[in-house]
Amino acid sequence: MNTKPSTIQSVLMLAIAAAGGTNHALAQSERLALDEIVVTAQRREQSLQHVPISVAVETAATLEKKGITELAGLAVRTPNLFIEDGGATQNIAMRGLGSPGIESIEPSVGLYIDNISFARPRGVTQNPFYDMERIEVLRGPQGTLWGRNTIAGAINMLTARPSEEFEAYVNTEVGNYDAWQVEGAVSGPITDTLSGRLSAYTAERDGYLENDGIGPDGGGIDSDAYRVQLQWQPNESLRANLKWEQIDHSTEGNTLQLVGRGPDPFLPGVPNDMNARYEAAGENFKVDDKQIINGTGDFSFVADDPRQENKTDLASLVFAWEFSGYTLTAQTDYADWEAQRVMEFSGGALNVIGLRGEKGDTGNFWSQELRLQ
Repeated sequence: MNTKPSTIQSVLMLAIAAAGGTNHALAQSERLALDEIVVTAQRREQSLQHVPISVAVETAATLEKKGITELAGLAVRTPNLFIEDGGATQNIAMRGLGSPGIESIEPSVGLYIDNISFARPRGVTQNPFYDMERIEVLRGPQGTLWGRNTIAGAINMLTARPSEEFEAYVNTEVGNYDAWQVEGAVSGPITDTLSGRLSAYTAERDGYLENDGIGPDGGGIDSDAYRVQLQWQPNESLRANLKWEQIDHSTEGNTLQLVGRGPDPFLPGVPNDMNARYEAAGENFKVDDKQIINGTGDFSFVADDPRQENKTDLASLVFAWEFSGYTLTAQTDYADWEAQRVMEFSGGALNVIGLRGEKGDTGNFWSQELRLQ
């Protein structure tokens, strides 16, 4: 029996294999082209593959897929990024280098919203992510292009821009503890040269930490955010973008736990018992041993309406002019923030001076930047 393949059969087999390999290569090339990610890590638009620094990128699609809704969730999915929730502020570290969330200290990791720098993380770290385009995490010193407070790295949160065609969406979510969330945006052309985008976000959730005292349960949230953008582009070489945004975010409870029942120096003559102090305050509430930490995993607490409120206003105007292979960019930014934290340390019903604290931080700034690239 002759089992040697003929020359014609060999040629046909090679042709079929080559055609299949070509189709596979073309499909792979098309897939790679579609998956290209454009970033502005070096203050200009570049493909992520061409950026010579360590950058992690989360696009709008990956943020939704991974369920990342705020800055704290970003650290879970980003290597070398650590975020410690400190209540009113969050301590951020990159590659093990960071600084505490103290108002008088500029952080080692710079925070930016649409390239607007925040020298203080307070009032920004707990703001929700909504209608985002992408988030860029730059690892390592970035002082040359991003400023002095980026010795460990920088995080730039970029929002979605006005689109050339009409588009709109609404996302809703519900959960336990009566949680609900609504996010939406509408975008499109207004005239031949002007387009706009309106984005909104609102969310509420009841507290999940049982308050055995007077006041709401801890961990509840109430958040509202709005963003308006206008983009003017009279020709291919000139573009202007105007943005205003307001974010109002509040949480309930700093959840201090009761470790004992001792005398109250501010209520002389009242017996050494918390129940007697509540009665003296006119409150019908009883404290027993279940509210005291005993290592059994009881996370209830006794407090009087502790809360935390952050309010942020942002505005920016950006002009970009392309000419002779260069781009001249002028960016004007304004930010105003208020952050307040109410803490109650007495474990009782009275707002006693010295045992109830209110810690606030307010600030605003203007910045002007001119870049030629």
